[in-house]
Amino acid sequence: MSRTILYAQPCDDQNCHYRFDGIRRSAALHGWTAEIIPYDTDKVQWTGLIAFWNAAGLIVDCGNTNRYPRRTAFGTTPVVFVDRDPRTLRPDDAAVNSDGAAIAETAVRELTRQRCAAYAFADPPTDFYWSLERLERFRACFALNGIRIRRFRSVPWPTRDPDDVRALAERLNKLPRPLGVFAACDTVAASVLEAASLLGWRCPGDIFVISTDNDIGVCTRARTPITSIEMNFEGSGFIAGELLNDLLSGTRPAQSRIHRTFGINGIVRRASCETVLSRDSRITLGTNYILAHVSEAPSVA
Repeated sequence: MSRTILYAQPCDDQNCHYRFDGIRRSAALHGWTAEIIPYDTDKVQWTGLIAFWNAAGLIVDCGNTNRYPRRTAFGTTPVVFVDRDPRTLRPDDAAVNSDGAAIAETAVRELTRQRCAAYAFADPPTDFYWSLERLERFRACFALNGIRIRRFRSVPWPTRDPDDVRALAERLNKLPRPLGVFAACDTVAASVLEAASLLGWRCPGDIFVISTDNDIGVCTRARTPITSIEMNFEGSGFIAGELLNDLLSGTRPAQSRIHRTFGINGIVRRASCETVLSRDSRITLGTNYILAHVSEAPSVA
């Protein structure tokens, strides 16, 4: 009988689906069965779930929460944490985290192509370790050139409170244009674009926005389609599965291999950070206008 491993999934986001694909790929290599257990950190009965599934090990996804389960909750069952704040990890915890440096450096290279007057980082409404890490890496890259970046807090997207968007628009309006914005994630980018539209800013043109995750539903439905860094979520699941296999094999990985990272697949370019330049200014203006309005329904206007 094959062994069962569990993937504790905190939400139903696209990234979790890709991550589970990677876990299943690893499980198939080792003859396991992989199962998803949706969970709420505060309510889940870990020991009961482990017993119910007769689980050999767990992969616990922490990317969408700041609340982590107690380590004693798992008993002696091997556990791999994914996207858990590294500051909360013990030396003997098995963990897989995103490569914050690769993400920030990619965003910097993309935005500096636009030769903006200023650059800014947009935080989500709630701090997550991965957001703060991207901010610090982004800030450090510009500091090498003596450039000080701005920072501002976004609002939930889609927001039901128009006052929130207006307040965000007021914060944006205090910054120079053209403004290059690195948004911590796609939903943050969408709220920034919503606020920019209230100011009548052109995107691309007055503002350029790049974000992270490439959540297709968010990126393509935003006011301007969002250029986004695509994370290798499938790869992160596979790495977590292989690390769990190391734990289950009885041979503990070397200290240098118990904390692993996953990188990016590249950039998916859309209108929010794409400018077409031509010697003919009319072609530049016309093409950028098309890019800025490509997600809108056709109209005579």
